[in-house]
Amino acid sequence: MSELLSPEDYLAQVLATLTPLAATDTPLTQAHGLILAQDVVAALSVPPWTNSGMDGYAVRARDTDSAAPHAPVVLPVAADVPAGAAPAPLAPGTAQRIMTGAMLPEGADAVVKVEDTDQAPGPRPLPAEVEIRTAVAPGAHVRYAGEDLGAGDPVLASGTLLSAAAISSLASVGLGTVRAVPRPRVAVVSTGAELVDPGRALPAGAIPDSNSLLLAGLVAEHGASLASVSRSGDTAASLAAALIGAARDADLIVTSGGVSAGAFDPLTMLASEGGGGDAGAVRLHVAKVAMQPGKPQGYGTVRIEDGGASDRRVPVITLPGNPVSVLVSFTTIVAPALALLAGHSTGPGTGHDGVGRPGTGPTDRNITTGTAAAAGGRGGGQPGRARAAVSWRTPAGRRQHVPVRFVDAPAGVDERAGARTAPWVEPTHRLGSGSHLVASLPTAEALAVVDADAPAVDVGDEVGLIALTTPTMPGGGRPSLGPPASPARIAAPAPADPPTDPPRIRLPHVDDTGAALMVDVTAKTPTVRTASATAFVSCSSDIVAALREGTIPKGDVLAVARVAGIAAAKRVPELLPLAHVIGVHGCRVDLTVEEAGVRISTNVRSADRTGVEMEALTAATVAALTVIDMVKGVDRAVALREAKVTEKSGGRSGTWTRPADADGDGAPA
Repeated sequence: MSELLSPEDYLAQVLATLTPLAATDTPLTQAHGLILAQDVVAALSVPPWTNSGMDGYAVRARDTDSAAPHAPVVLPVAADVPAGAAPAPLAPGTAQRIMTGAMLPEGADAVVKVEDTDQAPGPRPLPAEVEIRTAVAPGAHVRYAGEDLGAGDPVLASGTLLSAAAISSLASVGLGTVRAVPRPRVAVVSTGAELVDPGRALPAGAIPDSNSLLLAGLVAEHGASLASVSRSGDTAASLAAALIGAARDADLIVTSGGVSAGAFDPLTMLASEGGGGDAGAVRLHVAKVAMQPGKPQGYGTVRIEDGGASDRRVPVITLPGNPVSVLVSFTTIVAPALALLAGHSTGPGTGHDGVGRPGTGPTDRNITTGTAAAAGGRGGGQPGRARAAVSWRTPAGRRQHVPVRFVDAPAGVDERAGARTAPWVEPTHRLGSGSHLVASLPTAEALAVVDADAPAVDVGDEVGLIALTTPTMPGGGRPSLGPPASPARIAAPAPADPPTDPPRIRLPHVDDTGAALMVDVTAKTPTVRTASATAFVSCSSDIVAALREGTIPKGDVLAVARVAGIAAAKRVPELLPLAHVIGVHGCRVDLTVEEAGVRISTNVRSADRTGVEMEALTAATVAALTVIDMVKGVDRAVALREAKVTEKSGGRSGTWTRPADADGDGAPA
């Protein structure tokens, strides 16, 4: 009896015969789910034109300097600027009504929100004039050309999985096609004279051909393209002809059945003969692998004339014929092969037992696990851990893959006190990993993986877990099973957080160990960034009256506070230890005496690598503290009631404006 190959060694042999498919120029409309085969730089700046970040009125900021709610500035409205139009230049002392995303007119340097005018939002006739009720600083609500990316800036690296967001990004930087590895074309061949089409009456000894449908569905769920489905009889000649025919339009052939030790197993016969027709066009190797189900396996090539200088060799992977064997073998052998053909990267950090190791990337899993899905797969190959809710037997000397479903904890198990534990599973069929148990497969949610040296599985034992693929559906299919943990006797996954934990927020100023971290912005491109903030100081009516009359004993409170705020905006790195030293290229501090106190509004501008939200907030806060310092001798109850960022623009996160009903929500960095 020949020695059994470990699943690791057999998979390595199969993958060693494969190479990624040649990249092709692919329209973006057909590139979703593919692997990018070029480093992409921006052909256009993003945004390509300086444009408005709000619906409102394009103005010259200096024309609004004196605007206030009680004393608005009135400007004639010269034109409408809808998105997609090329506007006329803006004349001094005028405004143009502008829509979000519309190109900013030449001469305009700010946009006044429609809410800060006398005009109602929505589709209305162009007014002859507009009342501006709030002064704006240069750059207010303006998105500058190239502030996200400049032409020539790097966008995506070769090897990136082209998600919907990635393709949208490529389109926004001016690309219509990219070099990408094509989707593998897979031909499915079922073997067996006993097979009949599903739904037809069964002659004596016949069975429905369920494997061809199972394989076709798995091909689609793993992101590959189904090239053809065919069937072969139980002779070497019939199988060779079927393989040669299937190879013509395929990058990979997957067969089911005929690879065991039966007297009429055509793949075994074909391998022993050294090839089929056409002068040995088919070359096959059969092996026995230490796994259950799925011990008999095989792989090889089919040589066909392809009209070029040399013949093309199409790889073949041969699977056993029982349906559970097909599912397990596809998940652990064919899926990694598809991933390699599709251009997914390989790397350290994973074993071949269907159980991930630390270091496996969440986006592009190492294909040598035996569990990774080709591009576009839904949930396949996600490693995890579980605990056995029942006991079952294991095959001596072979790694076991058992279709399982998730269940509640067994009676008598105490899982109180928020214990961080793995989910519980049980086999979908009382016979466990029997290769013929196809009727129970629809209830399987995962494969439990048990190492070859485990004598049995007892209740509470931990096992490895591989999530099975599902058809694409809204919401992204089944949840991840989470990283695995190390059991005492069974499998060997690494410990990690259980899947029931909520996702943790990643703070950019803290590293993986919890230590303080200054964010490295070296690689960022300097762009124009603005931020506005506000603060409010509440005080008595007597102080309000004294401020308006200019009779505070310490002097001109508003003038001193304004200077203090401007000075503070330039000293932020001295106050906040993890803040960057950046250029403050413009700072405006406005103080307005209201009925209940003093309102401070700030706007800071910079052309640098990081945002100026903290500069704007510091300016507002220090100005407010200066007001408090100068009036506290008259009113001990004076208080700082609020300080918050109200809006920002520039950088990768673009424009943000605090919602009207927000209370304490922070602006994005």
